[in-house]
Amino acid sequence: MGAQNPPSSAQQSPARQPTPLQQQQPSAAPSPVQQPSPAHSAQNMANSPIQPQPAVVSGGISGGGGLRHSPLPGLAPTSLAQPAPASGGPTEQPLSSSPGGGGGVEEENLEPEELSANAQKEASNNNLFDVFGRRTIQCLYSKHFVLREQACNEIAAGYTELSADKNACLRATCYVLQKVFADRIAQVFTAGAALLEVALHSTTNVRRADVADYMKMLLPALMAKTSETNVRVRQGARSTLMLLAQNQRLGPAFVAREIVVETKKQPNPKQLQGRLDFLAELVAQCGIDAESPNSFGLDMVMPFVIKGLKNPNDKVRTAAVEVS
Repeated sequence: MGAQNPPSSAQQSPARQPTPLQQQQPSAAPSPVQQPSPAHSAQNMANSPIQPQPAVVSGGISGGGGLRHSPLPGLAPTSLAQPAPASGGPTEQPLSSSPGGGGGVEEENLEPEELSANAQKEASNNNLFDVFGRRTIQCLYSKHFVLREQACNEIAAGYTELSADKNACLRATCYVLQKVFADRIAQVFTAGAALLEVALHSTTNVRRADVADYMKMLLPALMAKTSETNVRVRQGARSTLMLLAQNQRLGPAFVAREIVVETKKQPNPKQLQGRLDFLAELVAQCGIDAESPNSFGLDMVMPFVIKGLKNPNDKVRTAAVEVS
């Protein structure tokens, strides 16, 4: 009786889960993998033709910017993504690497959706199409977090090759990052932080006043993330704010003013604690010197700290003590 090969176990690639800024609910257990039948003999298996695997063409920024119409680079065809929907936000489209993946879309074949009327108007008014190209903007507005993340990475990788002048590039980048820094997926936020660092290194030929105006657009979203539950996002926001504070064309006062600014909507205790914690870090790293250019003195921050000391929440008071 001829020897038969035992059935080989199908290996399941680990799922690539996005990390939302809020705690996700645990996903349902995956269905068991169907085992192949051992009906074929070793002779038949040896004579079976091997199907060639299709080549993956990397995308990139070319010409007037934007992503080429090809599979995005660095994406494993077997990776999965099933982000939990956020309340009040768009529902993420699930991805699947198999035809029977419950109606999902193969990640390597993802295509961005058509822009809504509001997105089209916003992109046109801020010249985003002219700087980055239409497909890149479609990816940035996509409900697939993979496309949003990859678009940020693509812009960063080709930033120095963008055909628009540096002022227009920085302005358009900051408009894009306003949306990215408000994203609920940690991977997208992290990709945006890396893009901002690249853009800051390309501001030599941009007027100092323009740099400050464009970067100021990003401060509210970054400051809001200093109180995030997600440690990766919280630390990323603080590191990005510190990068702005230590930039010679901006300085510590540029960031400190956003910490203590009065808003119509009063921050909750968690948000106050986040701001005070970062203020303590800012003081430790940059110091207080009212006479130094772009720095700040006690008169700017002490009223905010005193309010923290009087706050009924014990964590807020403790954070205020750390500053003082």
